[in-house]
Amino acid sequence: GACPCSQCRAARLSGAISLVRDDVRVVQIESQGYGVQLVFSDGHERGIYPWAYLRDLGSQ
Repeated sequence: GACPCSQCRAARLSGAISLVRDDVRVVQIESQGYGVQLVFSDGHERGIYPWAYLRDLGSQ
């Protein structure tokens, strides 16, 4: 729901917020230095989550 990839950002900006199924899980984490790339069980893997972005999500 908070994916930073351009496709999901565009969907949120246009008001098309897609719900994530309850069974979707993180299946792989790839270090990118300044953050991580998360690979989800639904195949979504385009977003890179910077550490600052993840910190901000955790404080909401």
